[in-house]
Amino acid sequence: MKKRIKILFVYHVSTVGGGSYCLLNILKELDKSKYEPVVLLREHGPLAEELNNMGIKTLTMPNMRTVPYNCSALTPSKTARAIHIIKSFSTFKKILISECPKVVYINSMMLYPYLRVTKRMNNSIGTIIHIREHWEEGSHRIQRGIAISHIARYADEIIAINRYSASMLEKVGRTVTIVYDWIDLSKRYQPMPMATIFKEDCSNLKVFMYMGGLQQIKGALEVLSSFSKLERDDYRLLVLGINSEYKTQGVRSFIKHLLSRIGYPSYSEKVFSLIKSDKRIKCIPGTYYVKDLYDQVYCILSYFTIPHANLSLAESVIEGTVNIAALTPESLEYSRNGELAILFEENNLDSFNAKIREIDTLHHIVKSRLRDGAKDIEHLFDTRRNASLLQGVYSKLTNDVK
Repeated sequence: MKKRIKILFVYHVSTVGGGSYCLLNILKELDKSKYEPVVLLREHGPLAEELNNMGIKTLTMPNMRTVPYNCSALTPSKTARAIHIIKSFSTFKKILISECPKVVYINSMMLYPYLRVTKRMNNSIGTIIHIREHWEEGSHRIQRGIAISHIARYADEIIAINRYSASMLEKVGRTVTIVYDWIDLSKRYQPMPMATIFKEDCSNLKVFMYMGGLQQIKGALEVLSSFSKLERDDYRLLVLGINSEYKTQGVRSFIKHLLSRIGYPSYSEKVFSLIKSDKRIKCIPGTYYVKDLYDQVYCILSYFTIPHANLSLAESVIEGTVNIAALTPESLEYSRNGELAILFEENNLDSFNAKIREIDTLHHIVKSRLRDGAKDIEHLFDTRRNASLLQGVYSKLTNDVK
């Protein structure tokens, strides 16, 4: 029997969501008769448990670190992180020696230093990096330049999740394969009636949905603040990923709570204050099973404060749900150049509010376009199409490293 080619997948997140969910999809489609996957994570968690249930070996590396992304590296915490990354190299080398992979697959641009470690230790190991990030050309140019030069030099194959991510490396002459994070919502259905969530008859209500949790870059404060100013009794807002009750945990959270009491509320405190002050808002935990929610809600609201891939935009477009989202290269790509969503000027709260005020008019226009246009986006994110592209990357690289 022909020996399988071992691929070491490296990722720093073990919760199931975002990049880790996409990694899970990649591993599900991997041809196990040809390839032997081993997954290296920073810690044990839901993703590791899911992979173990699939019979995939997982390892942990607690001192794994990412480089500072799209922010200043000249703060004490970021400097400390850089030192921790360097300290982690010896651990990573030991894992390479013990596992002897033929290919190392880095699942985030911000883990790029491990490409260099791999190649300097054993240049015959094939390297793949999957770029999931949007890093604007004029933002933190030195750090961005170092990241791109390292990837260009030490990655044998480069994969990007969309056109913008690909363009960062294409500009320095590297060939990039665009593999969209495939979407199959048929496997993500679970009945979640709005009447049960809101504990009222929702048949004549218009339910908006925000899915960004408490992450400041996802714009929870802006979305909740804008919604609270809408004086419409027929509007409701469903918030995913935020617990309805604010709980202080640890010394840091306790200090933030005390500061809030004397007039200096933290970001979280401001968000929870808005939730408590508006009975039209309901919170539920983040969920993998979003199909039924997409089918019921009137409109998805998002206010990312930095450019972002916004996969939920693509998901909801495919499902035929109207979106209000920031105008970015990604949102244009995922909405057929803006035809299939309502796009506002990025980081412009007035523009965002204007779109919400016009929603009843714009909703009808976009909804009619979605009936036909969503098929184009569905094709873009098709499982079989993108799994085939990824298989082509594996085949090319493994033929080179045999």
